[in-house]
Amino acid sequence: MPWSEALRVAIPGGEPGSRRSPGRDPGRCVVAAMLESRESMQATINEAERTRTIRHLKQLIEALNRRVPHIERAGEAKIARDAAELMKQAVRRLRALEKSE
Repeated sequence: MPWSEALRVAIPGGEPGSRRSPGRDPGRCVVAAMLESRESMQATINEAERTRTIRHLKQLIEALNRRVPHIERAGEAKIARDAAELMKQAVRRLRALEKSE
């Protein structure tokens, strides 16, 4: 049985021309509603992910700002350079995410 026929069977009164869907194919209506629902859900997920990423970037930037260099440690110069580069990348990404609001 094709999917559109299965939807017609699953939806009482869903035959084309019925009072419930005048002149419309109910299968198309159900599929369109499912796609809209999926898009809405995806937008919600994307917004939640964006919010979480912003929060994590702010936490990272705060932690990097609190970092105190220990010049007595071997490799501290490289660690400080890496931390500075990470800070630049985090700030750049944060600005891009906040701009896309």
